[in-house]
Amino acid sequence: MKNVERNSIYLLILLLFSFVVNLAVTPKQKKAMHAAVEPKEKYIIKIDSTFSKDALVEYVYSLNLRFPHIVLAQAQLESGNFSSKIFRENNNLFGMKEARIRPTTNCGTNRGHAKYNHWRESVIDYVLYYAVYLHRFKTEEAYYNYLDRGYAKNSNYSKILRKIAASYKKL
Repeated sequence: MKNVERNSIYLLILLLFSFVVNLAVTPKQKKAMHAAVEPKEKYIIKIDSTFSKDALVEYVYSLNLRFPHIVLAQAQLESGNFSSKIFRENNNLFGMKEARIRPTTNCGTNRGHAKYNHWRESVIDYVLYYAVYLHRFKTEEAYYNYLDRGYAKNSNYSKILRKIAASYKKL
């Protein structure tokens, strides 16, 4: 409890200090300070927002997941080879439903599935799903078994997924 009280006091002091400094700074100085911290166009990293299979592969591998080839196979399978209406309209690569309990990046529901502002947000949402439900699986077999039991309705899901995943394995 003492740490909470101490942190609250520090926060109050910081806010009070900021308020006093703000009163002492003239509007001209504020404008100059704002310009000094304004990001310069040449330093802003621009991420290409268009979807491509290569961009997806690069992005998923950059996230350092345990089984990226399986995640990529799921994206391909669940999105109907990146052509389903759920993917095109909702930016939803995995056929995810709107999360109600765990953290999520979705911004609503369309056609009974989660909707995202960008396809990368659907990948991050899958990573959040992974962090809650899949992180404990140490082997591909355990991962596939979970997907068969708790993720997919198709009894041949992991069999189909394994064939697709083989093409994404990086040596």
